[in-house]
Amino acid sequence: VGLYWQAWVILMMDLSTEGGDRDAMMGSNQAVYFLANFTGAPLAGWFLGSAHGTGGYPWVFGLSLFLFAAAVWLSLPLKGRPHPGNSAVLMLLRMPKPKAWTACMISAVLMGVMTVGALFLPILLAYEVGKNEGAGGLYALGTALAGFIAAWGVGRFGHPERRGRFLFWSAVAIA
Repeated sequence: VGLYWQAWVILMMDLSTEGGDRDAMMGSNQAVYFLANFTGAPLAGWFLGSAHGTGGYPWVFGLSLFLFAAAVWLSLPLKGRPHPGNSAVLMLLRMPKPKAWTACMISAVLMGVMTVGALFLPILLAYEVGKNEGAGGLYALGTALAGFIAAWGVGRFGHPERRGRFLFWSAVAIA
């Protein structure tokens, strides 16, 4: 998912413009993502909670894998900006990296760790407290609502000059 997310962000940078629609495009996409979580996570929690033992897990994970494969298949026809000469991957590997490249890579790894911690551990805690998967689904429903409101705000009010404030208040909310 992290590799797919990275490719998606790069594609969005190719398809949007800095001063125009980039914030609206990113915010709208995240709002749809959280709307999907309004139904997906609680339904999965209910389904897993009503199944006996671990019988529901193959169905939920299989459906998740199917949806991911469908998203990859549907994204294949998307085209970014053309790169003359070698493939974009080879160009990226050969180009000189800026001084902040290492810091960006470390930041991406830490963001992945934080995302897992911020998303998975509270759901696991909700499962332990509620003693069933439905409690994790209800927690995911609450976080989806908060995420939808935040993403809608970014899509509606986001502009390049406001990004610092959005980042700051997001960090405060996560903390």
